[in-house]
Amino acid sequence: EFNQEAGNWIATHAILTHIWMTQYLRGKLRDAKLELDQIITSLTKSDKLINGLTLRMARLVISYEQNELDFVGDELMDLWKFIKYDTTIETARYNFLLTKYYTSMGDQELAYNSAQKLEEAANSWSTPDEKARAIADCMRMYLRLGERKKPADWLSSVEYELDNLSLLRNDEYLAIADVLRFSDSPKARQGGVRLTDAMLKYCDDHQIFGIKIEVYCLQALLLAANDDIDASLASLEKALEAGEAEGYIRTFLDFGQPMADLLTEAASREIHAEYASFLLMEFSKGRDDRKAGGNQQGLIDPLSDRELEVLALMRSHLSGPEIAARLHISHNTFKTHSKNIYGKLGVQSRNEAVTKAQSLDLL
Repeated sequence: EFNQEAGNWIATHAILTHIWMTQYLRGKLRDAKLELDQIITSLTKSDKLINGLTLRMARLVISYEQNELDFVGDELMDLWKFIKYDTTIETARYNFLLTKYYTSMGDQELAYNSAQKLEEAANSWSTPDEKARAIADCMRMYLRLGERKKPADWLSSVEYELDNLSLLRNDEYLAIADVLRFSDSPKARQGGVRLTDAMLKYCDDHQIFGIKIEVYCLQALLLAANDDIDASLASLEKALEAGEAEGYIRTFLDFGQPMADLLTEAASREIHAEYASFLLMEFSKGRDDRKAGGNQQGLIDPLSDRELEVLALMRSHLSGPEIAARLHISHNTFKTHSKNIYGKLGVQSRNEAVTKAQSLDLL
């Protein structure tokens, strides 16, 4: 109120965004979105919105969570004219969300480029907390894109204490648990379970209920990776219970096929079966939407999801071995996929494959 009376609308926007963040951290997704819409509408009518960057970015986070990808894509494009001149933490939030959006749309090349921009920007910052948070977010995106080495190298440089967690490092803890679930060591994965246990206690102590949904998801995946399916489903059940009440979607979908497998098992055991089935439909819908632009009807043998991933990277500057590394497969496997792609498309080379794929709108 003091800032409104003084006409300091930049500070007013920041404060209103923090009020929204409190709702968001407490898991009140629908209330947070409603309040944001009311605030943006009110400020727009009074001609006090300025560019509304912080508030619109806040609303984008919720819209993404609710899987409103068409709106997210349009807003990201519109906000670029403001963000490209911005040097604050909003650039990190923007590039992180942009990376998530491109990943959800199946555009690995653009997603990877956005993740690299986020990492490069973060490394130039002098604010330790914000830098660490942005880099941690970046490592999670590399995981989604099949990159394992960078996150593993990052993990070896991070220190933390289970009995001394801090909200400022929340993104780091999520990233640590996420990296650990890809470890080859059952002991390391169990360490990830202990970290999620500590995070859940911290969340309860500080009423950070929104984050708990993602933590429970990570715990479920870590336990599943260690073949403890019953314990995994118990954690997933808690995530589903909290997520269903507020309409969380992308928190589940962004974990990809391992989460889809768990949701299938949950539905078969009647664990929040209706919600689990709804999320599985969103998984299928996302895959169908990504394929909708492509016309494989003219192909006798349609390309598989993995072959489409390889094909998408073939149009980049990456070499064969680099594409294999990006997808976390061997070079021989890459060559096998390439041979299959050439055969299905009826071409003889990489350039011909890309040209043919573009004519079929497969890219």
